[in-house]
Amino acid sequence: DVPEKQCSLTVGSETREWADGKAMIFDTSLLHEAENRADRTRYILMMRVYHPELTATERAALQFIFDCLDEPELLSDREALSEYPERRRALEAAS
Repeated sequence: DVPEKQCSLTVGSETREWADGKAMIFDTSLLHEAENRADRTRYILMMRVYHPELTATERAALQFIFDCLDEPELLSDREALSEYPERRRALEAAS
């Protein structure tokens, strides 16, 4: 149940309200913000889908950014950063 006019997603300069039974797809490389003004917790399913025209290098760069958001220590821990390529390959092989 999505509370009416209580949950929105802004991508760039455009804001849309969440609606029951509707899906939204947006480009996460653009500045974006989700807002829940309701008095209860909401959960979303988020999937990363890359634009088909991105090169392998561009996809790897975006993946690194997402991984840094999940594991901020990658930016400050030289050992974690040096192990990153091997860990990323292992994750991809396991999926």
